Amino acid sequence: MNVTYELVFNAGEKPTLCKNISTDDGSQSILTCLTSTNVNELAEFTDDQIWQHMDNLVDYMRQSAQNMTLIPAGSFPRDGLPVVGWNELSQLSEEVYSWWRYALSRDEHVHVEIIPDLPV
Repeated sequence: MNVTYELVFNAGEKPTLCKNISTDDGSQSILTCLTSTNVNELAEFTDDQIWQHMDNLVDYMRQSAQNMTLIPAGSFPRDGLPVVGWNELSQLSEEVYSWWRYALSRDEHVHVEIIPDLPV
């Protein structure tokens, strides 16, 4: 059994970090997307992969921003925001920030506790 850790970023889809488990002969494989809460599995990704993932998230943010629109006059937004797509971009921004903090925490020369948390 072989286990590899990969970045998956398809156009129009949110980038993910995945674990690929395959048989020794490569005849079968299972691709599982990981969340940022599984620290043991995240440790398997290289620093370059983590930084590439952040770059992919920023690219996805750029793509998503192209779909943002202002709520038409006289309409009331369901989420209380005047721009459709704003919530997604805000969440992506916070996710990039979290990954950035995680990447810095992996560097033994950086003291992450001095990096301020995002304002609430």
